[in-house]
Amino acid sequence: MSPEVFRRSSILDIRTLSLLPALLLGFLTTAPARALAPDGCARVDPPVVLPTGSVCPGLAREGEPLVARSMEGLRGILGVGAGFFGEHGFVAAAFENLTSESGSITVSVFNQGSFTNAAVLYENPESGSGDDVPQWPGTGAARLRRGPEDTTVQARELCFFISVVAMAPVAEA
Repeated sequence: MSPEVFRRSSILDIRTLSLLPALLLGFLTTAPARALAPDGCARVDPPVVLPTGSVCPGLAREGEPLVARSMEGLRGILGVGAGFFGEHGFVAAAFENLTSESGSITVSVFNQGSFTNAAVLYENPESGSGDDVPQWPGTGAARLRRGPEDTTVQARELCFFISVVAMAPVAEA
């Protein structure tokens, strides 16, 4: 890995990791009563979990978030990959792209309808891999995977499966 890629990846790691507690905090402050009620989590709309503009200085929203509230809508966003989430109780999802000078970040939040569905999805090797995030502040679990050009953090909290992918900028030819 070149020193420039390593430097950009390090910056992205910090921003990526800082988004996850912010996502969790956003969820816990906007929807706790609904989410913690019996069967309440399945009624929480994923866009309320997306980061706001003040989450991380230097990040800007790129367009409006995409939202899928049906399998048809999810297929329109993910294509054939949507079926994997449908097999694990998919209810709704939201996707947001953020950009900065050091790269881009994509946040994906999937409401899987129940804690069990989110846990089974998270544990399925097809959903991703990585090292456990030590001292994860949430009640679920999180993992981190660092690649040469990207960093991925995935977490499960209550009925949610969350993926945050940070990409270094593409070098211009």
